[in-house]
Amino acid sequence: MSIFAKNIRFLREKKGLTQAGMPDALGFSQSAWNNYEKEVSMPRFNDLIKISNFFGVNIDDLVTKDLAGGSTSLVKEPEKQYKTKDSQKRIQPEIPAGSGAQGIIEQLQQEYESTTTERDNLKKQLEFCQLTLKSLTDHIETLKDAMKLQMTRIEELQLAAKKRK
Repeated sequence: MSIFAKNIRFLREKKGLTQAGMPDALGFSQSAWNNYEKEVSMPRFNDLIKISNFFGVNIDDLVTKDLAGGSTSLVKEPEKQYKTKDSQKRIQPEIPAGSGAQGIIEQLQQEYESTTTERDNLKKQLEFCQLTLKSLTDHIETLKDAMKLQMTRIEELQLAAKKRK
């Protein structure tokens, strides 16, 4: 089980809440909360903020620390400075992909790309609908003109018929 899933379960139980009570407390659907606890999905960033505010913990602790045990499990040691003959180098430890803050960043990037793709698809659909609407409007106008001509022709024929009588 991921640290995040363990933490939200631990914090929920610590508050004496059930999974069924979480939708009312945070405004999530029951299935969304269950999926977070079962590691089926991760919340979007704004939902992550709601969760951290609700439980009174910061997001970093929520996704990187084992809050039930108090240990840090995903975060490696803090950034260290090493001296070399030429200069000082700062080495940033890597966070494994898919875990902690890196996992959230990757998820946000995927959501952004997905949203961008969805927006582009919606724009194309809108343009298609607008073209279709214009085409239909033009067709309706053509039909109206044809009907006016037919009505004029019918009136002419009716007048001619009256004159013959």
